[in-house]
Amino acid sequence: MELGQYYTPKTFSTLLIESMLSTKADYVLDIGCGQASLLEAARGRWKKAKLIGYDIDPTNYNLQGENLHIGFGDGLDPDLSNKILDNFGYIDISVANPPYTSVEVNKNIIRILKLASLYECIPKNIKKLPAEIVFLAQNLLVLKTEGELGAILPASIISGEKWKGLREYLITEKSIDKVIQLPNKAFNKTEAATFAVNFTNKKPNKHAISLLSFDNNETLKINYKSGIKRLDYLYHAHKKLSNHKPIPNTVILFRGNKSSKSLRSGTSKFIHTSDLKSIFQTLSFNYFKYPKGTKTARKGDFIVSRVGSRCIGKAAYINEGEIEVSDCIMVLRNLGKERYTSLFTSNNFYEKTSHDALGTGAKYLTFDIIKEALEIHEL
Repeated sequence: MELGQYYTPKTFSTLLIESMLSTKADYVLDIGCGQASLLEAARGRWKKAKLIGYDIDPTNYNLQGENLHIGFGDGLDPDLSNKILDNFGYIDISVANPPYTSVEVNKNIIRILKLASLYECIPKNIKKLPAEIVFLAQNLLVLKTEGELGAILPASIISGEKWKGLREYLITEKSIDKVIQLPNKAFNKTEAATFAVNFTNKKPNKHAISLLSFDNNETLKINYKSGIKRLDYLYHAHKKLSNHKPIPNTVILFRGNKSSKSLRSGTSKFIHTSDLKSIFQTLSFNYFKYPKGTKTARKGDFIVSRVGSRCIGKAAYINEGEIEVSDCIMVLRNLGKERYTSLFTSNNFYEKTSHDALGTGAKYLTFDIIKEALEIHEL
């Protein structure tokens, strides 16, 4: 693995190609083709298609034979799409497993995103973004109308809050047909959750999106509004089995506003995720007069670790006193000790929040994820 490359195992190359809708193709393109395993799988399905691959290291592939063109091409080059169009015209089918890395948002990246109408979908003033988004843009620029794109994408794009605007554009302006959740550790040397996604380059007719899992044969159908929120199969499968009842409007949720590093440089006592040693515990503190505006947990509050793969979802009840909380801690106020202690001590909250957590490497919880866990308990 170099340059953010995680080569596609044959099993998942075949899965992506076989899941696509197109029955024939004149051209199949892979930008960032690596060892060309996706093109090899494509050859097995579309035997007469011309295979086109571009990679920053074009000597990396082992594929041989006729109807094959593999050359140098940087997926971050703003002129790459013009080179492809000049040589081959618009493409029937694109396949992609983009490099798993982040890139600086410079004028070249902005140009690519604007040409593909993706620039307005990303948060403003962002300094870095996943390379996968740039590669998506490059593919969309050369894909003909009603052409198809099959891509392997990380969980951050599929379910992350930050990229909700991107999902909305792809769902409402393009047509996401199918999303397959791949197994954990599908790629060597990374634990990143990944998904095989099929797009058609046309405006959809509010069709249902099919969600599948590599590990079973069930297909879930969701509407576009649910897809904008999240596109991961396991989240929607779990939600399908659960009923929800709104939590009382007296309940308050908030998080700390200072990092643990900042708090350690001060003199006040505080609590951080590393202080939550078990799935649930009861804690007591002295009373301390904090400055106005300090984010604290006090007697009667529950607190939850909202960040960190090893401690996410761990909780505690504040039995006495008051303590400042770091920005990795969520405070749940006015829940009621007797009613909600059972939720945390039964492991149900920990299991659900750990399951639904967002993030590719460092997992994190949002207000919505915590609220959903509480709403299920309300029933």
